[in-house]
Amino acid sequence: MALSDSGGVICRNSGGRYYNHIMNNNRFDILGCAVHGIRSVFAEWRYLSSIALMPVALTALIEIVKLYGVEKQSIVTELITLLPAGAMAAWFMFLQTRLLVFGERKGKPSAHSGEERRRAFEASMLLWLLVNMAGLAFIAFLLYWAKTQQAGSNPAVTAVGYLLIGAVFWGLRFSIVHILGAVGYSIRDYIYRVNGAMVSLRLLAMMLIVLLPVSLVASPVEAALFAAIKEEAAPLHVSGLLLMVVVLKFVFLSFFNAAGVFALREMLKIGTGKAQGAGR
Repeated sequence: MALSDSGGVICRNSGGRYYNHIMNNNRFDILGCAVHGIRSVFAEWRYLSSIALMPVALTALIEIVKLYGVEKQSIVTELITLLPAGAMAAWFMFLQTRLLVFGERKGKPSAHSGEERRRAFEASMLLWLLVNMAGLAFIAFLLYWAKTQQAGSNPAVTAVGYLLIGAVFWGLRFSIVHILGAVGYSIRDYIYRVNGAMVSLRLLAMMLIVLLPVSLVASPVEAALFAAIKEEAAPLHVSGLLLMVVVLKFVFLSFFNAAGVFALREMLKIGTGKAQGAGR
């Protein structure tokens, strides 16, 4: 999948920062980006599977320890486990992004220095963790909101809740900023150039499209997992189902991340490398 034919001009100054000379609007082909993202994953499934082995194994281990080693799970537990699991997911998506944008492959020489790649990964991981922590905080507030509603309506909490829902919808544009960190694109420029509620709506639609094929497989697996936990099935059986759920989570992340690269390519004209798959 050649991403270098996007028409954009990405330049690098002496400080190593990337910037774009061509202004663009915030529209992108929702279905086209989703389809091309999924096709790119299938085209590169061997490489993506190899780089996902360690993140999937460690994430599954974290989930197993959390299930059998933590007696009472809470938001604090989720936050603690989010950090290592989120870092593993960020590493996988970083390598996938670098493949799609720069044609980089693990174990092969890169056009960028090791220090440059390290800083790009740190920025990408930090952005991914911050977005996930914000999502976790929102879920915690929703639980608190539901609890207060059961005790009796609280106008102040309700008002804050509706404001937060609006803020989260607007903030959906940050769900792909880890991609910008991975390629060295300015987050400030992204926020300046990509504005309006339609960006969040389009990203939400794209997310739902790539989620659909995964959910068709994940739904029965998750149902079987919940049933096995409820029936206190053998740990090996439960662990196997947990592993399947984690694998499907990474499949979704690979679909969404790839689709996000194509969306950013259309919005910001990002694209300097080549990878296998369908050309755009």
